[in-house]
Amino acid sequence: MPRTGQVTTGSGSRSWRVYRKLGMPIVLFFTTAPVVPQEHLVTTRGSYEELEKRCLEIPGLLRHGDAYSASFLAWRKDVESLLRALFGADSEPSERFRAIYYTPLFLSCRTDLDVFPEAFRDGLGEARRLLQELLDRRPSHWT
Repeated sequence: MPRTGQVTTGSGSRSWRVYRKLGMPIVLFFTTAPVVPQEHLVTTRGSYEELEKRCLEIPGLLRHGDAYSASFLAWRKDVESLLRALFGADSEPSERFRAIYYTPLFLSCRTDLDVFPEAFRDGLGEARRLLQELLDRRPSHWT
């Protein structure tokens, strides 16, 4: 008769079963889905709603800000916090968002000043596409 048991961790619970085959123990692990507390589901849903609000703020940032304005810096910090809450600090969406440039990559004495608003527009456009992609992938029962 095999011995069985269960271990619960932060990432879910694991069941195990030990068999004996030719005198050697064989341990098999079975992972079950993690149990997500109801409070986390509500918080996550709220985070998606906040992310959608931040996405809708982009046209206003384009009209009334630049990469150094207080409103843009606060917006960027808020979006980074929301992405960390939804996906984790080292997640692919968080890294993609942090990799977006809102200023020119390089400058020279011959650089036209129009490159600053253009880089800001391009960066916000890329951010909007990323956020919209993430919003499109959210669980369907939250839309």
